[in-house]
Amino acid sequence: MTRLQLKLIAAALFAITLPLRAQQTPQPTLDEVLTRVAANFHTYVTSIPNIYAEEQLTTNMDNKLGIGGANSSRGAAADSIYSLRHETSPDGKPRLVESRELKSIDHKPVAADAKLQTPVMEVDIFSYGASFLSPALAVCYDYKLKINQHLQKRPALIVEYTAKRFMKRSACPVFEPHSGRAFIDPDTMQVLRMEQTRPEHPVGDILKATPFHSQFEDDATGTWTWAVDYAPVELDGKTFWLPKTISATTTTNHTPTVHWSFLATYRNYHLLTVKSKVLPGYTVQK
Repeated sequence: MTRLQLKLIAAALFAITLPLRAQQTPQPTLDEVLTRVAANFHTYVTSIPNIYAEEQLTTNMDNKLGIGGANSSRGAAADSIYSLRHETSPDGKPRLVESRELKSIDHKPVAADAKLQTPVMEVDIFSYGASFLSPALAVCYDYKLKINQHLQKRPALIVEYTAKRFMKRSACPVFEPHSGRAFIDPDTMQVLRMEQTRPEHPVGDILKATPFHSQFEDDATGTWTWAVDYAPVELDGKTFWLPKTISATTTTNHTPTVHWSFLATYRNYHLLTVKSKVLPGYTVQK
């Protein structure tokens, strides 16, 4: 093979590999991912309008009292309206306030002030779900980035986070052992799914709502896990990533064993504001 032929082959190989190299996208660093996710979360907190959604939730609680004891299980299903409103905290910072208005329990209408008698009623996850990811929280968490991952066959980045053993109470969002991971869309850096586990979560106050609370100490703990799946929702011409499902389970760390679960789905997001317009020819009566 002549020298000219070798040069022609080399040029052809270079021409083939050049487009492939051009298509390769540099992988983001952990700090870049945390920075963009934190910026998205800040935009969400400061710009999300007052909204409401239809919520369908189910809860279930099982207790096993051990040898000679009676095992029991009880659950409930409810339909409600879940609201998210803007307020200003005493320090002048914006904050989101969540509330739930029950409409029915086990398919039966309820009074306006009715409460679901269950120890599992998750709140505030709308407000802080993605707040655990930020470069500013490096004093609170050890982060680890995994690239080229998938969530239900969808490309994703995964950020794992574990609370440091020694945390500054004033600087960290949660002051108890916990860890979790976030699945992040690599194009938008929006959180697709958030997971967290707290192995020593206080449950004494929660157990007071059960008929067997006398069998537990006030400082009883349990393993609490929760997860949120997000989906894009368009509101007033803007797109926000809002919870599609929220699930949680808790199991006491002491006997008798009590296990309860919670699953909520959200749909039909709407603005919580009412717009009015004065038509020509009409006057406003004072």
